[in-house]
Amino acid sequence: MPSDIELQRFASACDENTIRELAIHLGMTFKAWDELQRNNPDYIQIVKYRILINWREKCSGRFINIANALTEMKLTTHMLCQVKRIRKRQCDISEEYLDLIPTDEILDELAQVIGVVSFQLGIELGLPITSLDTIQYNNGRNLVAQCKDILFQWREDQRVKPTIGVLVQALVNIERGASCLGEIIKTVGVKKYIPHEKRRRRERLRHF
Repeated sequence: MPSDIELQRFASACDENTIRELAIHLGMTFKAWDELQRNNPDYIQIVKYRILINWREKCSGRFINIANALTEMKLTTHMLCQVKRIRKRQCDISEEYLDLIPTDEILDELAQVIGVVSFQLGIELGLPITSLDTIQYNNGRNLVAQCKDILFQWREDQRVKPTIGVLVQALVNIERGASCLGEIIKTVGVKKYIPHEKRRRRERLRHF
């Protein structure tokens, strides 16, 4: 069964008309597509992704179903191979920084420049779709606030160490590139990240 990340990569690689036609071939309805468009009028990438997620959940969809539908549409199935491919991580960020956890300052600045691909970034970083829905609902059309919540929630995730290197790879995978992160690091620098609870504990100890 295709993962959230794989469906996001596939949806991003296809145009709106292709995904809409594919969804119909897979058994989804025009009504389902139109409803997603009404709920996300400015975010066609989310519509493309969500129709595939809804199909997967409704039909227990698999890659073979997508491949068969693409064949019926007389389209190549080569793009399905691409969704599993990890893009080579290239950046001018020093290797010594890549295993560090990004600070508040770095995430604050990055949230300012991500723009409309924050949803895709959240998927690549492994956030559950339910969390992204909540973030989108809470922040409305404020893309900076959405992205900031996504980045800070990812950093709190205990399943994978949330390093600068992981962030670089995610930016490369969504074709945003890591140069923006490199410029931010040059500007604000890299310090050791101290979680807020530990920081407050240290501050209390200083006062004794």
